[in-house]
Amino acid sequence: MSSTTTPSTEKRRKRRSKGTPTSAGVLVGFRRKFIITNMAFALIVLASVIVVVSYANYSQRVEEVQQALDFRVEAIQDQQQHSEPRQLQIPDNADSSQDSSAGAPSRPDNRRESSDDQVVATSSYMVKASGEAVLLEDALGLDDDTLSSAVSEVKTQVASSQEEVTSGRISSLNLYFAAKWTDSGDVAVSFASGNYVDAAVGSLAFPFALAGLAALVAFLLLSFFLSGWAVGPVERAWRQQQQFIADASHELKTPLTVIIANDAILSAMPDEKIGDQKKWIESTDTEAHLMQGLVNDMLYLAQMEGGRREEVGGTVDLSDLVESVSLQFDSVAFERGVMLEDEVEPGLQIEGDAVRLKRMVGTLVDNACKYTEVGETADVKLRREGSACVLAVHNTGKPIDPEDLPHLFDRFYRADKARTSGKGGYGLGLAIAKSIVEDHGGTIAVASTPVAGTTFTVTLPLA
Repeated sequence: MSSTTTPSTEKRRKRRSKGTPTSAGVLVGFRRKFIITNMAFALIVLASVIVVVSYANYSQRVEEVQQALDFRVEAIQDQQQHSEPRQLQIPDNADSSQDSSAGAPSRPDNRRESSDDQVVATSSYMVKASGEAVLLEDALGLDDDTLSSAVSEVKTQVASSQEEVTSGRISSLNLYFAAKWTDSGDVAVSFASGNYVDAAVGSLAFPFALAGLAALVAFLLLSFFLSGWAVGPVERAWRQQQQFIADASHELKTPLTVIIANDAILSAMPDEKIGDQKKWIESTDTEAHLMQGLVNDMLYLAQMEGGRREEVGGTVDLSDLVESVSLQFDSVAFERGVMLEDEVEPGLQIEGDAVRLKRMVGTLVDNACKYTEVGETADVKLRREGSACVLAVHNTGKPIDPEDLPHLFDRFYRADKARTSGKGGYGLGLAIAKSIVEDHGGTIAVASTPVAGTTFTVTLPLA
């Protein structure tokens, strides 16, 4: 019977595929967010550093200008006798905003700001009450229009100020000034160009911006590396989760199929007596118990891997426990046609949980009996080695392929020969055994060769 796919079905399938994020897409998105977050943080830090340093440099340069201007106005009276008068008529009620803009006065040049004999270039004047400006020093080369506007602004601010020395900035002319009333009633004023501050700030801002850009590029490359390193555990956990779901679904599918089939058979024969349907009921009960065991094992592993490990407390006589488990499996070994021998050193005690340790030992002994060839022998040995005890469970069955050895303790992992051997199991026993051993501060390992057979070795610290 052939099946066809309608356009609407195809559209729904595409919408589902688009709406469902894949593991690769989720991880790529997580990595992108990691990089963006790191870069945003780095950008904020670098920008803050540049702003703070630039502002500190700006404040320092402004302070240097103000100190130079204050020094100049204090020394103007001493220089007054060496000056040449420069006639400027400045109205007493001049409006600073109009004077500053009228005629578009030019800004001062920068002729002496780079000289070695004076860090901050200044032009100094003595402004008479009549409006006459006496030139004392002219390092800036201010033209008449610029000087007229500047002096008008200074007179306005000096008139409204109660300070002995008035200082400030004329933004429209990019000039800093300091002014002081003299004993004769004149105003001593000194100007400095804002170009000094602008050049100092600009000379520092450019290399800082260049260094910041280089740092951002380096941090971007580092973020790519760190994102791969940070996403690595998440990616492994994601893949383990996906594999866990796939394996669990596979293992649960068989018993569920059997239960559904048995239920269908029972429903098809409602008139039959319960005794006649006993085999279907027993089959359902068996599969239900298998599912219950599988679910319990999965919950146990989830608790172990989620960090919710049970506290290990109490002293356990491991020698008695191993002998008890070995005795318990004697009948199992006999039914499978193998011999089970044990060699246990008495009096070996450890700190731990007897129930979980018994489960771990039982898993290893059952595994040995299961894969020992008929007529062969499985050995269980427990001995002391220094401050630890070593449990070795050995069987002489077929060796485990070398490529399977690193994965034997993975969840749901079973070699192909084990899957087809009809010996059951869900591939969780060894994973649980490893969790129990690690909970007790021990280690577990496996070795398998065609000559020596297979040996599981557990090392646990003595109490």
